[in-house]
Amino acid sequence: AQGLSEMLSLSFTSAQLNRLFAGTQATSPIPLVNPLSAEGAEMRVSLLGNLMRVLQHNLRQGESGVTMFELGKVFLGGQEIPDGRQERLHVAGVLYGNWPASGLQKSTAIEFADLKGVLEALLQDLRCEEKIRWERATNVPFLHPGKAAAILIDGTVCGVAGAVHPD
Repeated sequence: AQGLSEMLSLSFTSAQLNRLFAGTQATSPIPLVNPLSAEGAEMRVSLLGNLMRVLQHNLRQGESGVTMFELGKVFLGGQEIPDGRQERLHVAGVLYGNWPASGLQKSTAIEFADLKGVLEALLQDLRCEEKIRWERATNVPFLHPGKAAAILIDGTVCGVAGAVHPD
């Protein structure tokens, strides 16, 4: 109900996207034994890689605004994880460009406040808005260092939000 389109993508991704969007997680990607292509050689450690692929595709098609999210599983591996492998349910979103015009409302540029509003509405629906605190985030490699925030619930980091790093 926040104006975002839901995406459903495969759980496979490339090693490059896994490296780019692993964030601060200390995890090892889970490789596929017999992948169909290099673009799907590993199980995803983040939903953002495939969302960024969709964003690129939409931009090549001339879209001026893309607002989307995905709710899906990520797959973590490594010695730091009990039993060596773990599946977790994550949610991720991408807001880019302009909100589409609707009714009497003109198209407007998307800002960080829009992202924060979408997340606060989600957290309100989950009944945890009173437990939320936003803090500056400086250690998320794929986010712009001056435009990133950590989202804490009861003092525990549950996610990050911000502008994608220009590189």
